[in-house]
Amino acid sequence: MSERTEHPIYIAWRNMKGRCYNPSRYNYHKYGGRGIRVFPKWVADVSKFAEYLFTLPGHDNPKLHIDRIDNNGNYEPGNCRWSTRREQQLNRNPYNKTGVKGVKKHYNRFIAELHDGKIKRYLGSFKTIEEANEAYQKARKEYGQENC
Repeated sequence: MSERTEHPIYIAWRNMKGRCYNPSRYNYHKYGGRGIRVFPKWVADVSKFAEYLFTLPGHDNPKLHIDRIDNNGNYEPGNCRWSTRREQQLNRNPYNKTGVKGVKKHYNRFIAELHDGKIKRYLGSFKTIEEANEAYQKARKEYGQENC
């Protein structure tokens, strides 16, 4: 195996493409299956991907990893950053099948929850997604997370 293929950016590039374009990948449904794509110039050329990453703050910190700012957005310029594993965990929503942040479906109900660091606040169970989202948005304001 060459040195190039063992580089962390090459591995991230290969994994990013696999998540978005390989339906047989175990996590494809969370990426390509949801319509997440990779900036066309990056798909074809790992060096273009690397060039962009080296322009971002934190590129020289080996403890940081590549993350999408908008978890529902594509891997593209302006939506990628270097972040810690903790920041990545806070940015993901592994159990949310609704597409609405802070709201998940449980059988025929919608559950609203607010995550504040290590604290998870249960906000209630609702008949509609709109009611659950309203409770979530209200709680964000109440707990000072409007900009999160």
